[in-house]
Amino acid sequence: MGAPGVTFGHMGEAPRRIPPTTDRMSAALMLDCSPEQIGPCARCQGLTVRYERHAQPVCASCQTSETKQEAPAARRRQALRGS
Repeated sequence: MGAPGVTFGHMGEAPRRIPPTTDRMSAALMLDCSPEQIGPCARCQGLTVRYERHAQPVCASCQTSETKQEAPAARRRQALRGS
């Protein structure tokens, strides 16, 4: 098994939000951690590894969407620097 907090699913697939109504044991199996480490995402309230050593206050789904939103802005900044 991978490190706690690693997103489940196929390679290349965007991480999916784990609804807050999901059983904590099921979420723990998906996130490869213990049920005591499960908590709400600070942005969407979906479940994530929120406590202990590998804590992620923002779930993988929110992190991915944030990265996708930042990418065009980063390209624009890079283009402006190159001009």
